[in-house]
Amino acid sequence: MGGKLPRLAQSFFRWPEDDRAAAEHAVAEDRAGREVYFCPHLLMSCSRRKVSAAPVTTLYADADGPVNLSVVPAPTAIVRSSGRGLHL
Repeated sequence: MGGKLPRLAQSFFRWPEDDRAAAEHAVAEDRAGREVYFCPHLLMSCSRRKVSAAPVTTLYADADGPVNLSVVPAPTAIVRSSGRGLHL
């Protein structure tokens, strides 16, 4: 099978002003049978491009496999999730 993959629909929400609208949108998309993904990095404009990215002040990692916690920088918070997963 060849050809192009279908383009994913994108929606943008202002944080924190549109937090409720973003959550409602995610629930509606899920109920419609579509997968929902979020870009947790804040953007300066409605474009997922490098030039639109806000400065990084926080890093989040969902670690569902082996993790080397001696890496630098060390996580400031660790939350155990289901099974052996960690949120760093």
